[in-house]
Amino acid sequence: MGKLQKARKYDIAETNISGLGTPLEKAIREAAAGHEDAWKKIKPKKVGLQVWRIEKFLVVPWPKKKYGKFYNGDSYIVLNTYVSKGGKGAIAWDVHFWIGSESTQDEYGTAAYKTVELDDYLGGAATQFRETEGNESRKFKALFKKITIMEGGVESGFNHVEEETFRKRLLHVKGGMNTIVREVPISWESLNAGDSFILDSGAPVKDKDGKVKKGETDGMLILVFHGSTASPMEKVKASGIAQALDDERGGEPERETFHDGQSDAELKTWWEHLGSRPPQGRSIKTAEEGGSDKEIKVDEKRLLKVSDSSGSIKMTLVASGNSLNRNVITSDDVYILDDGFEVMVWVGKGASSKERKSALDMAQKYLNDYNLPADKCISRIMDGGENEQFEAAFEVGVMSTARPEDGVKFSGDMDKIRGLQKTKAAANSTLATYAGSGGPGVAVDFDALYRAPCADPAEWRGRTKPQSSYSKEMQEKQVGAYSKESGWVSALSPQQRAARQAKVSALEQKYLEEGKDGGATHAGGSNTLVSAGAEGSLQPAPGFNAEEDAQVLRKAMKGLGTRKKPIIETLTNKTLGQRIAIRRAYEDVVGRNLFKDIESEWQIGGNFERILKVLIRDPYERDANFLHRAMRALRVDTSFIIEILCTQEAVDIKNIAAQYELMFPGHTLTGDLEKEYKGMMSGEVGDTGKLLVGLASGVRDPPGQIDLELAKKDAQELYEAGEKKFMGCDEDKFIEILTKRSYGQIVATAEAYPEFPKKHTPLLKAIKKKTGGSLKTALKTILEVANDPTAYYAHRLKKALDGQLIGTHDQSLIRIVVSRAEVDLSTIEAIFAAKYGKALQDELAADTSKSYMRTLLRIVNGNKDNLNDTETDA
Repeated sequence: MGKLQKARKYDIAETNISGLGTPLEKAIREAAAGHEDAWKKIKPKKVGLQVWRIEKFLVVPWPKKKYGKFYNGDSYIVLNTYVSKGGKGAIAWDVHFWIGSESTQDEYGTAAYKTVELDDYLGGAATQFRETEGNESRKFKALFKKITIMEGGVESGFNHVEEETFRKRLLHVKGGMNTIVREVPISWESLNAGDSFILDSGAPVKDKDGKVKKGETDGMLILVFHGSTASPMEKVKASGIAQALDDERGGEPERETFHDGQSDAELKTWWEHLGSRPPQGRSIKTAEEGGSDKEIKVDEKRLLKVSDSSGSIKMTLVASGNSLNRNVITSDDVYILDDGFEVMVWVGKGASSKERKSALDMAQKYLNDYNLPADKCISRIMDGGENEQFEAAFEVGVMSTARPEDGVKFSGDMDKIRGLQKTKAAANSTLATYAGSGGPGVAVDFDALYRAPCADPAEWRGRTKPQSSYSKEMQEKQVGAYSKESGWVSALSPQQRAARQAKVSALEQKYLEEGKDGGATHAGGSNTLVSAGAEGSLQPAPGFNAEEDAQVLRKAMKGLGTRKKPIIETLTNKTLGQRIAIRRAYEDVVGRNLFKDIESEWQIGGNFERILKVLIRDPYERDANFLHRAMRALRVDTSFIIEILCTQEAVDIKNIAAQYELMFPGHTLTGDLEKEYKGMMSGEVGDTGKLLVGLASGVRDPPGQIDLELAKKDAQELYEAGEKKFMGCDEDKFIEILTKRSYGQIVATAEAYPEFPKKHTPLLKAIKKKTGGSLKTALKTILEVANDPTAYYAHRLKKALDGQLIGTHDQSLIRIVVSRAEVDLSTIEAIFAAKYGKALQDELAADTSKSYMRTLLRIVNGNKDNLNDTETDA
């Protein structure tokens, strides 16, 4: 392979173009024939990303599906078009030319020249960046979800660089506590009702001669099939592997999950891509025919390093069993990680070309050397693109002593658990005997083990009301309230709780007098909907200095360990505008990216990491990111999408949509919604999809004068479309009126509606009666927000904390607490206490992990009194 590499690496000194008029410049001009066709196709005011590769002096468009992937033997030009000044200013351009380490002088010279030419085409208004492989600017890195450097290039001898292909395969996931993955023949006869399966497939690919490669695909389709009695562990494992494959391929594949027992129409896609289906009168194997899960044994974990530091490629064992440690992995080499289920090849950013090329071969050699099955699953993971499967291999597992008859001998000691190192992925796989987890052998969130302050230790089998380390800490510092009988801890002293209760009562009374069911108004001259008389928990911090706060954050994350307390204190007592100023100062003064520094801290993970990042996003950026995550989930989170789109004015939704396009080039909010809510068989967008797409398009009327005649007309049309019909409902009419009318007009329509039904039914009751599913939820949300937005958020918060939104819906919890902090969070707290009989702080403390909990509590407590003054170190 060495002879195919280019003669030498580039010389940085030669990447300028000061020598115009040279033979190189003449060749470039001649090849472009005086006019560059690539620039003619640019729409200068269209926001988004465009990439070109230099091929024989010509500027050739780079396929969008390859954005973020670069060959080290080539040079590229990247144009980023965006709206300046936080989305409120004019169009701006950044032009980057990227030079691969093996790029020729002709290529990088052309890239530099063409960058200047592109700048001229844009009127000289672009900002230019020269990027070199391994030394890319922060701005360049931020343009792509992941950057992958590949060997070769257009002039490197790989003149016919073929598309990356993947072998079509069917993976069988089987087991209970021990789960393994095996490749099986691609046939319906390999399936059974007791296990889970993954079909790794995609579109057929062709070789350079145009012939279809047998058994090879583009790897852009990942299908999961769960048998009717597949175990929870099998389903979790199958979903994790599907996610790992998706991550490895840059998040580009389409993914879909199927279940045994679905109708023929629903399973049509699965059978078509599998290539076979049970003949008439036959079915897949039963769970019994598929074999017992108890027979499955897990191999020992191993971590091996692949390095050429000695002059030749060598593979050495680094650790095995429970001694695996994430910290031993460095970016200078390649590592092979066997988690007992599958083999993962991790490629460091600084790994040599020789190490990268031999990585997969060494993984196969590992299987041979350790006498492991040759068909054991192997996947490749790039440095910085680690997935949950990889991180989970370093987790701390804890099993219960509750079933000694099953041979489970590991300790469930709470104190021991507290002292163990945890990783981001441990949250999904720790095993415990917490009474609320469903019993021994059921996976629970790792953070559940850290839920003192309010977890009752009596619920741990084998232990009798122990005093937690957190409660000891609280008592030693003489803060908080502790009950020795139950082990329950409050973050507030009795005096503080009494003062808080008095304030909550006053806020509740104000809400009852001014805001309850009184329609929506707008907070502080903004477009944010709020009930009248509501109060937030945060106000601008006095003596604010963004640069000083930025330095505090850097100091907290610099060096070994992470000091969480100053991070939490700095970000939770500031308003949104102040936090955005800190974020900018961090980049301008500290010279670093705050998002990336938070992500790089191994002690910051899970929901704690999520809330910190949400705190430093502007509202449009925050909601655009939430919407994208909701649609990228294994199952689209419609409830969360409804919370975002059904509760805001059109002007804000349009800004969110614009930010969505900036953050996710090649995507539009309406386009992604149509794609997610399009029926598999009909190819048409369903009712819920129509409503959400309409709202995302910004069709709602702006606030204005209420038209009472229109309200009566709309009310009558809604009655005729719903309750008046003996059967069925004209959902389109409900969608049309409730998505287009202003919130004030909707309130007037709801007030007029009872005139038409004989029983004077309220509109909300009619919606519950005549519509169903997600459409009903969306219509109810619109009506509830129009009538009393603050009460809506209090109810939504309760549902999130009670697990009615599929577990503790932390995304919703984070969004509500952060977004309503300056609007009506204190009033939400008052409504919560009055309606549900428990303080919001106590609910939060009972249902979240320590650092995450403290962040939420500080925002709820706010900075208008001294409720945060007695906190202990995180």
